[in-house]
Amino acid sequence: MDIIRLDNCRIDNQAPTPKERLPYSNKVRGYFLRGPITLEWLEKAAHLPGKAFTAAIAIRLQEGISKTQGFKVDMKFRRAFNLSRYAWSRALKSLATAGLIQYQASRGRSARITVLEI
Repeated sequence: MDIIRLDNCRIDNQAPTPKERLPYSNKVRGYFLRGPITLEWLEKAAHLPGKAFTAAIAIRLQEGISKTQGFKVDMKFRRAFNLSRYAWSRALKSLATAGLIQYQASRGRSARITVLEI
């Protein structure tokens, strides 16, 4: 049996204290898109003019959060994606014309949106 010298090494047999341990969490933090989103749906949205694709991503983001069939997109997502109310309105019209969404707009209120799968 060989002898190993450990003159300059210090060995601690103690486990790290709770303050030294890194917190572990398998929970996903922040916002993310829920899928599956078909590539055909994304391609159709990407070929639309203006900020329609940006609005489509905001819609899909809100859809994943709300988990309901008809929903309204929060103002914070429209601001985060830099969508003015005019650009938002034009984007909803072009997404609906392309057959990607249906929406009900009423004066002074946010539009209720339903995503259509292709």
